[in-house]
Amino acid sequence: MASAPELRAEKLESGTSGAESGPKESTAEPRAHERLASIALGAYSRARPTRDPWRFAPSDPRPLPKRPTLTEEATLETMQERQAPAAMVNERLVRWSSNGLYCEAGGFYIDPRRAVDRAVITHAHGDHLKRGSGEYIASRSGIGLVAHRVSSRARFRPLEFGEPVELGSVRVTLFPAGHVLGSAQVRIEHAGKVWVISGDYKRESDPSCEPFEPVLCDTFVTEATFARAHFQWQTSDPVGEIFAWWEDGQRTGRASILYSYALGKAQRVLASLRRFTDRRVLVHPYIDPINECYRAAGIELLPTETLPRMTAGRSFAGELILAPPRYHRESWYRRFGRRETGFASGWMTRPGAARARGFDRGFGLSDHADWPALLRTIEETGATRVLVMHGHAADIVSHLRTLGIDASVLE
Repeated sequence: MASAPELRAEKLESGTSGAESGPKESTAEPRAHERLASIALGAYSRARPTRDPWRFAPSDPRPLPKRPTLTEEATLETMQERQAPAAMVNERLVRWSSNGLYCEAGGFYIDPRRAVDRAVITHAHGDHLKRGSGEYIASRSGIGLVAHRVSSRARFRPLEFGEPVELGSVRVTLFPAGHVLGSAQVRIEHAGKVWVISGDYKRESDPSCEPFEPVLCDTFVTEATFARAHFQWQTSDPVGEIFAWWEDGQRTGRASILYSYALGKAQRVLASLRRFTDRRVLVHPYIDPINECYRAAGIELLPTETLPRMTAGRSFAGELILAPPRYHRESWYRRFGRRETGFASGWMTRPGAARARGFDRGFGLSDHADWPALLRTIEETGATRVLVMHGHAADIVSHLRTLGIDASVLE
């Protein structure tokens, strides 16, 4: 039987859709956030001279030439792009701009920093997704989260993983990145050359999202959040440690307050804890609608109850409470009485990191690739050039160059 990456390659070569059979949809009565996800799922220089002749009045009394409008300038840039040799276009197929990563040949931005006409979104975290764009292109399993974050009134185009689409003069295909539900790598093909923009990714198993798939390419653009050799995720099970901590709280009668990112990490914890228990977990109101988006996509989580606004007179002894890190302050958590706090993050793998940040416990659970996984992924792509962004980019670039790999920081 062919492997998943091989099947993807066959679909790309044939140009057919790569729709997969995802998790079963819930048969329960649709809730408000499920309807929101359903709506989304159904939607689907030129360089100027240093001295600007229009800014400074010349001594020549003859009238100044008409200054080109922004539209005319954009048209000229497009004409120059079309006339440029394919090799030149491929060399700078994706570049940094004031709005973020830009593919001029395709006329789109990837995870733009501000509103643009067309945005290809790798995933719905706030540092990769901004409101106000004209069109959002994302994976089908992740489009509900995008709709929740930006408003259901926006225009959406969901793509199945492995389904190619023509944008401008390039072919774009999304592949799973394994970061959170619906997170995607962006494969861009132009004139026989292939770029892959990784977005954020991880290689560890996670029941709350699709697993990462290596994609062969000529140029690989990788993240570098944890790109230092000392970041190597422990072989022990951090979710098992969270469960043991929760059980200890049940025995001793204290609340266990676990801080985790509201999108992705909280759902990974809730999905992974199903290996140990079916007990109900209390969640902060900010996490609850994101849980509903996951459930609408068919992801099974532990039962949850939204924390009430008024907690006076209620005992939280033995409870597991999930909350975003922004609520790690005494004015919020003192309402739970006797308690311990914990933080689930890759940053907690460093000795003493939990205490340094004011937590009682730290659990090294990361949704990013560690140092060995970054190097393995780069090798598996077969890329002859590697561009690095985010995090410790300079560290991994230096290491890759010692291996004879053409690597540089994307800036």
